Amino acid sequence: MSVLVAAVLLVALVLLRGDGTYEVNARIINAGNLVNGNLVTVAGESVGLLEDVELTDDGQARLRLSINSEYAPLREGTRAIVRKRSLSSIANDTIELQLGPDGPALREGDEIPAINTESAVPIDSVLNTFDPVARLAVGKGLKLFRDFNLGSEDRSQAALLFLNPAISSGSRLFQELNASRPELERFIDATAALTTDLSARDDQLAGLVTNLGTTMSALAAERGNLGDSLEQLPTFLRRTNTTFVNLRASLDDLDPLVAASKPATENLAPFLRRLRIVATESVPVF
Repeated sequence: MSVLVAAVLLVALVLLRGDGTYEVNARIINAGNLVNGNLVTVAGESVGLLEDVELTDDGQARLRLSINSEYAPLREGTRAIVRKRSLSSIANDTIELQLGPDGPALREGDEIPAINTESAVPIDSVLNTFDPVARLAVGKGLKLFRDFNLGSEDRSQAALLFLNPAISSGSRLFQELNASRPELERFIDATAALTTDLSARDDQLAGLVTNLGTTMSALAAERGNLGDSLEQLPTFLRRTNTTFVNLRASLDDLDPLVAASKPATENLAPFLRRLRIVATESVPVF
């Protein structure tokens, strides 16, 4: 009886597994630190497991991924990126799926090509980019930062919280730049052309810089006079303001004179035209 129950449970498990999961492969250049059982995620949510890693004939790795059926089928263009969750263990890598657009579906057993996969960068590879001198300098910098924050760790940790908005803003900025890539490329091309033109005029630019240096030196030599002028400037501005205020009152007094002069100016234009003719035909007597 127990054997029959075990057989029924085994068959049920197989059937449930077949109905509840969907398997695809992913070709990747480097599967270092990946082990069976690593999580497969979409937008940070676990959607499956890494079932197996095998070596291909061309020296790459083929990952067999078991995906929950609710995310099936994946579409062509789906990307698989290996990410590190932490450095505490070599088995803490995850495989993040960036779902593709509404393209043809990947059938059971189909493969995500290597061009759409990305390996994690081992921390050792990053550290190996520093030579001994750079490592020593980085170590001293970290020690200096530690000593600087000694006794104020809580405030430093609170300050780090403000990095998130800055990083998010920077991320959005680079996304906008990436979305405006043609315009950015044209800007870079125009800047390159400007730099080339400036390079062709090195002598003229050198003369400009020299003359600018001479001008700045002359201004520096007159620093005392400039200082005196700046000291007198507030007094001058106050007096100018007073003059303009008084002038406004004088303009009001001139309004009656202007109004009285308007009738006399009606015939002024014809008179000036005739006067110009007379002046042209006049003969000097001296």
